[in-house]
Amino acid sequence: MGINEILKMDSNSDCKIHYDHCQEWNKCYYQQLDETLDPNNLPLLDKKYHADAGDPFLNDKNEQVFDPSQEIEYTLDLDIECSLIYSSKTFIRLLQKKINELISSDEINIESDENELWDAMGFYYSDDEEVFMGETRGLVMNIAGLIGCDDLITIKDEVDDEGILWFSSVGTGNDQGGLFIEELK
Repeated sequence: MGINEILKMDSNSDCKIHYDHCQEWNKCYYQQLDETLDPNNLPLLDKKYHADAGDPFLNDKNEQVFDPSQEIEYTLDLDIECSLIYSSKTFIRLLQKKINELISSDEINIESDENELWDAMGFYYSDDEEVFMGETRGLVMNIAGLIGCDDLITIKDEVDDEGILWFSSVGTGNDQGGLFIEELK
């Protein structure tokens, strides 16, 4: 979506902001999901499988537990797909205002493409991949904060981690995603 397309939108229009991305987790221990498990009846996970990041499986005492009936697996990279959709009554108008400020300050011009816009706003954008790089699930909230949009409503927030009971990771790699603004008439 180019700068011209955003500027041509009705500034008074409600919109949906779609952000689909893939979180890349590095050096992960994990187990497969078994929905019949009661976390309060499971043994504690050995500390060697704990890490600084991930999605632990916790009992009511907030202790990490695991399924002793299956092996703990390891992978160098674990990709988890996420899909977020927000609605807003002011996002388009405020984004257009920010774009016009950036044009006035000569940071971008009307012919600039989308990646130059996101770069000027402080978000690295990969032209080759047409995806945001190094950003997290908070990207839309970060953009909204930067432009002063405080009326975002979460419509959808899905993480496709089906099949994963828990995972631990040393950290994330390059998250990649795409942003699309849908003008509502």
